[in-house]
Amino acid sequence: MIGAAPTTQDFVLKAAASDMFGIESSKLDLFERYGDGGENADLKARAAKTRPDLEHHLMMAEDLNK
Repeated sequence: MIGAAPTTQDFVLKAAASDMFGIESSKLDLFERYGDGGENADLKARAAKTRPDLEHHLMMAEDLNK
């Protein structure tokens, strides 16, 4: 027996999960680049400090896409 057909909600959730992954990936990239080469020392330190949280957010977004 084949499983039930995907619902509209399934499609919306899949699209939202995909969008979240893209957003989190972009945020992490931005913070990594600024943390490595930013000009403002305070912002550079903040970007480096925030990186682990953003990496965790990206992992959660990846889990939503499974």
